[in-house]
Amino acid sequence: MNRVCNVSLAEYLDKNSIPVIVAGSDGVDVINIEIDFVRDVVEHLKNSYAFSFLIDIAFIQSPTKALVYHLRNLSSNSMLRVVVEIRNSSLPCPSLKDLWVGAYWKEREIFEIYGIKFDWSKNRNTDYQNRLESTSLSTYMCGPYYSSLGAGPKLSLENYGGTIKRVNVETGFFRKGLEQLFETKPLELIAPYIERLNCDSSIMCEVAWFKAIESILGIEISDRSKVLRMIFMELTRISGHLQAIANVAKASGNGYLFLEFYNLRNKLLMLFQKISGRKFNMSMLRIGGLAYDLPKFWLASCCDSLLDIEKALLVLDKNVIENSVWIDRLSIGTINRKQLLEIGVTGPMLRASGVNFDLRKRAPCYYYRDLEFDIPLGNMGTCYDLFLVRVEEVRASCKILAQLIDNVPVGNVTDGTTLKVNAADLPTKDVFHYSSIESVNGELGFFIIVGKERCPKIVKCVSPSFRLANTFEEGLIGLDIEDVPVFLASLSMSVSEMDR
Repeated sequence: MNRVCNVSLAEYLDKNSIPVIVAGSDGVDVINIEIDFVRDVVEHLKNSYAFSFLIDIAFIQSPTKALVYHLRNLSSNSMLRVVVEIRNSSLPCPSLKDLWVGAYWKEREIFEIYGIKFDWSKNRNTDYQNRLESTSLSTYMCGPYYSSLGAGPKLSLENYGGTIKRVNVETGFFRKGLEQLFETKPLELIAPYIERLNCDSSIMCEVAWFKAIESILGIEISDRSKVLRMIFMELTRISGHLQAIANVAKASGNGYLFLEFYNLRNKLLMLFQKISGRKFNMSMLRIGGLAYDLPKFWLASCCDSLLDIEKALLVLDKNVIENSVWIDRLSIGTINRKQLLEIGVTGPMLRASGVNFDLRKRAPCYYYRDLEFDIPLGNMGTCYDLFLVRVEEVRASCKILAQLIDNVPVGNVTDGTTLKVNAADLPTKDVFHYSSIESVNGELGFFIIVGKERCPKIVKCVSPSFRLANTFEEGLIGLDIEDVPVFLASLSMSVSEMDR
């Protein structure tokens, strides 16, 4: 438990001669720290001021090379941006992996892409190689092509008698360099590439991106566009959870349940096809609104699909959820809330451990604050808890959609042409902006730096799947080899979102 400091944060920063400024459009307090003091100051922020959640670490090269840390106070949902200038890139930067387990993966990503060294980088490969040579455990390899992951990380599962004792994860096999590609495209032309972050929930990626850009440019979209975006988001959330339920059923050997929920998800994708002509990568949003309005009778078709889903959930409650065999099969992969917070996991997996954090409640966008819906919570953080949370979140999304469908405002959306960003609309100086939404698997955000040019200077995606991949070690150790597909299917992570 983080203690509360008697000295205010402003007084502490002033005492240590650390300047605080207020950022541009996102209003996040910015702290500039010398690199030699970053670990001490950040540790103090974590322990004394409850900034205990590390959202992300980004590396920027303009105007100067610097590391940017985003911290969150979960109780107040306030954020801090800590900027650390790198004056000598040949010297290693202080690592924060002793403060947050998840910091290691974020630092490792920066090290492998940009070559920025940290305290641990010198002995990283040597330490792991020595550990492999000193063990007598047998090794089971899965990935980078694996049935429960599709394609993704490479897992080295060191086991004794089939019980996993150690786990090593290697990522980057399918890295596409999307973030670097974003920085070469005008703001209005990035949407087709944003969708490729996660083809299964491309609407979420589009909303997160356009919400950030519209905030920077000061664009207010129409009420109808806001409500329709919310409808699309909740349909995507249901679709993602149905896919996760189907994958868990397949990994557990329940073929009937897999086909049932796979077909339900396909019906939802047909709703998107009626609007855009495609089930995936719909490209339905534009700066300032939407690319398409709703066709006739679309809302009626949406209501019919929601009724089918609610009926299927009732059958699931009656025949599956309370089944003792099903409970035993999914009561694996326990990760407690403290571990998840140290890793930086958000979304259903964090809520399955009992942490009540959902950005739709904590930092609501559009009209979420006006809706009535519950946030389901688990207890132990097992795969069974995660399964139940997903089922209840489907019900909550159906409740949200019922309220939205009854109150769709009249009005116009954009006409399908790309709104060009004019030079007069761009900020005169560099603007740092962080914006996020609650996606299917957790917080999906973008840290963007925009200046006078039409192309963004920096784009860093905060993806939930990248954080989920960091849970492999905590979740898999102690499991039997045959439980690995069930655990991986429960995460329902997107590999394209992880290997950006």
